[in-house]
Amino acid sequence: MIGTTGVVRDERTVVEENASYHLACNFMTFCLLLDAVYRSLVRHEETWDLLAIVILGGAVSLLYQWRRNILTAYSIKAIVFAFFAAALAAAMIALSRALR
Repeated sequence: MIGTTGVVRDERTVVEENASYHLACNFMTFCLLLDAVYRSLVRHEETWDLLAIVILGGAVSLLYQWRRNILTAYSIKAIVFAFFAAALAAAMIALSRALR
């Protein structure tokens, strides 16, 4: 709403802003992942720096949610599953490179 003094912020405005930040964060994260894949497969460069940015971004979000006590049992199970799936994939990749 626009009044004589400017824009009035309400709950809907805050929700919409947070949704836009969520979309922007997802976009940047997937762009970093695609850039890491491109550099690795096409240019044969190491991409640990880009992957570290993606992982640290997820860790910041996780720590914020943990400090605010908004993690559910389902989200904790999903995080643990994703961690072990990523560790298994990394171990398989390391093993395949070691056997070359």
